[in-house]
Amino acid sequence: MQPITKVSITDKVVEAIKEYIITGNYSSGDKLPSENGLSQQLQVGRSTIREALRILQAMGYVDIQHGRGAFVAQPRDITASIAKNWFSVNNYKIADIMEVRLAVEQMMAKLCATNMTDNELASLMEIHENFVQAIHTGQINQIIMYDEYFHAGIAKGSHNPLFMTINAQISDALRSYRAHSYSIPENRTHAVKPHQDIIQALVRHDPAEASEAMEAHILIALEDMSLLVQGQDDTQIAPEAFNK
Repeated sequence: MQPITKVSITDKVVEAIKEYIITGNYSSGDKLPSENGLSQQLQVGRSTIREALRILQAMGYVDIQHGRGAFVAQPRDITASIAKNWFSVNNYKIADIMEVRLAVEQMMAKLCATNMTDNELASLMEIHENFVQAIHTGQINQIIMYDEYFHAGIAKGSHNPLFMTINAQISDALRSYRAHSYSIPENRTHAVKPHQDIIQALVRHDPAEASEAMEAHILIALEDMSLLVQGQDDTQIAPEAFNK
């Protein structure tokens, strides 16, 4: 039985502010609310906020300017090492989710190739166009949203309500993963061609091709994560482990 880890209030505040920054609610250079404002929003004491901000500054997420307040750090200061650390800590969780994705989303894609209507396919294409546009403008929250919409569209196109429910749960579990992955600019374009390949397979109504394209897409995402944590520890995930 694994020991229970006690998470401090400060750690929870750090995670709350960090996720708000990563998911695009603030842009680099934006001033965060005052200590008093954050204290009221998060319902914790100002000393806890102050400590959390110091931790976030050490992690590279914020820049504390004495007399002016806390600001979101510039992109050059939010380095790949931050994402690398997150992926290393959450490696085993993502591995579990990716195993489920490989099984579930390949079957979703197969059914989609047979069951998806023309209107549903047109909607999926529009979602992909919006996804690409969000990448060009660097809007991380929009990139995450349209990536989720894309996979939700495939779940819907399968015409199996259970797949829609499972996909929604997977999306919730992957939201932090997507935010951290897309915080690295070079990772943002890695889903574009796989999405296009999936769409082309659906246009041709080819279940086998759709399944293969989805598998390739998920394995590329897993490769991005593995490259980040490579050399960090002995528990890194090899994409080949899921290529069964």
